[in-house]
Amino acid sequence: MRENERVAAKRRKIAAHGASRGYRLEDATQPRRGEREEVIQEASMEIRSSIYLVVLLLTASLTSAAQQSKPAVKHETAPITSPSSGKEMFLSYCASCHGKDAKGDGPAAGALKQLPADLTQLAKLNGGKFPSDKVTSVLRGQTKLMAHGDQDMPVWGRVFWHMSQGHEEQVQMRIANLNKYIESLQEK
Repeated sequence: MRENERVAAKRRKIAAHGASRGYRLEDATQPRRGEREEVIQEASMEIRSSIYLVVLLLTASLTSAAQQSKPAVKHETAPITSPSSGKEMFLSYCASCHGKDAKGDGPAAGALKQLPADLTQLAKLNGGKFPSDKVTSVLRGQTKLMAHGDQDMPVWGRVFWHMSQGHEEQVQMRIANLNKYIESLQEK
């Protein structure tokens, strides 16, 4: 039984007892000074508690939904492509994260800790000059990028080395052609 109902039941009991002794019924059923404020305060606390509970449940369900909707990065063996085609390598190795147009919106981008870079803006962000040496360094795994967290981006130099069975000239050709293709994607 809620507190308000208990107070009302108590009043009715007092009223019935008082009427048998000659007291007026209206006097016994009227709230006493302070009782009304007490009832209002209790009702207010119940409402606040209910609101807090609803907010807590809503927050928990939204957090759970957000965690479940994030796709996972699927790690697969890189397909072998022609070392002479930068475009073919980009579409096979880079587009899943960076997108086919290199804007950083590939199908796997949402699963990463941080969104991939918009590779079409590299020259613009480097004073109008394409940072070829830096791109080479990133592809080889010699430059660690904060955006890649715990190395979400594969170190393609090692992958290319395994593909070419240790032939460094072929690794250099792959990296140079991929670098040239990324340079060709720069927005003017």
